[in-house]
Amino acid sequence: MHPQVAAAIKSAHASGCDLKIISDANQFFIESILECCGLLVCFSQIITNPTSVDGDGRLRIFPYHDPVSSSHGCNLCPSNMCKGPVIDQFLASSCF
Repeated sequence: MHPQVAAAIKSAHASGCDLKIISDANQFFIESILECCGLLVCFSQIITNPTSVDGDGRLRIFPYHDPVSSSHGCNLCPSNMCKGPVIDQFLASSCF
């Protein structure tokens, strides 16, 4: 991560900004980078494709939206993660 980006994140967090990530990447990838850079504590929420490690030590990545039971009806993005409904939820709540 570029040092100026890390500095901007730290500055925003120190100023009281509520930082959130919405990403079509995955939990392991994002949290690993943020932890390595000392930035994980700066984010109140990370919305992404969840991960787990199975019994054989393999990383498993799961879709944020279940493509079988939850069609988000968007033709612009992949079936596993549509950021539009996530942003709509933030806007509809007082949590942003």
